[in-house]
Amino acid sequence: FQMEKAKKRSSKSDSKKETKEPQQDTAKGENFDNITFINRPITCIATLIKIIFELITSAPGFVLRHYIIFTLFPALVAGFYYIDGPHDEYRQIVTEFSLFAGWWIGLGILSSVGLGTGLHTFVLYLGPYMAQVTMAANNCNKFPVFIPNRWTYEKFGECEKWEGEPTIGILDIYYALALEAFLWGFGTAIGELPPYFVARAASLAGETHEELENQEGMFKKVKDFIEPILKKHAFIVVVLCASIPNPFFDLAGLTCGHFGIPFFTFFGATVIGKALVKVSIQSFFVIIMFSRHIIEKVFTVVASVYAPLEPILRKELEKQQNKLYEGKSSNEEPSLVGQIWGWLVALMIGYFVYAFLTAIVQDRLRT
Repeated sequence: FQMEKAKKRSSKSDSKKETKEPQQDTAKGENFDNITFINRPITCIATLIKIIFELITSAPGFVLRHYIIFTLFPALVAGFYYIDGPHDEYRQIVTEFSLFAGWWIGLGILSSVGLGTGLHTFVLYLGPYMAQVTMAANNCNKFPVFIPNRWTYEKFGECEKWEGEPTIGILDIYYALALEAFLWGFGTAIGELPPYFVARAASLAGETHEELENQEGMFKKVKDFIEPILKKHAFIVVVLCASIPNPFFDLAGLTCGHFGIPFFTFFGATVIGKALVKVSIQSFFVIIMFSRHIIEKVFTVVASVYAPLEPILRKELEKQQNKLYEGKSSNEEPSLVGQIWGWLVALMIGYFVYAFLTAIVQDRLRT
């Protein structure tokens, strides 16, 4: 009887080992960072479908829990647009400005959302827009007129070309573009919230977010350096980290969430750093680089290096500047530069979508 009892115990312990060993092998052998839609398409697609299904099934419950917001806000919008009153004359302005603000804030969110997978919308949209306005302001020696208006800009109003040295100041151009810059920067601050919330939720659950656990080399040194200072001077540290273009701000967001830095401290400091300081640095850089005297110096350098290239570049620049005043033409074929830029934008958007979906799938597989 005792021998049979011992056999049962040994068989139970063996079965426990068998069940534990595969889990350990899987945990040790599986590197989720290497799982992508290219090498594991079925796994990634199945996981993505599962995530979408969970979002769809959880949506009704989310709406019911926040029914006040989901009923009050649509009612206010419907009343504003469909009930006549003294606000009628402001409908078009509010609509145009809302689309204008939503466009720049949305581009800002896309620029910073995700851990290193953001779409570089400053380079693709805000930077070129500032360059266009700067060149137009230098040509007219005044801030250009937007047609039909600033919120639905299609082209610049015609003006007499200023032949002499422009007297319009860099600060004048910056102040004129400050609204677009702030909205874009505010969007980048919103895009930094997911890492903060993920790390905060993991910390409240008694866990450590894997991005913090896996930091090695320079990232780990930066994390170890920031942690003690962050606990004492959270607001100042976040403002400094957000103000300087660097690849470590996602780590700062994760660290703030992990150590329970209050939301308004983190978000307020992020808005100041990104929407006021950092975007101003970027704006001044673009405005200075595309001012007429800088462009003339570039042409001088090009002419000294390879003279035949200088008139070609000057002609192309004049052609692009003329388009700013003529607006978009449906009959005109896009230039080679325009075609290349369009393909570049499409490729970057495609990469962003791929990287973002891959990051979502990998994060789900880790859990």
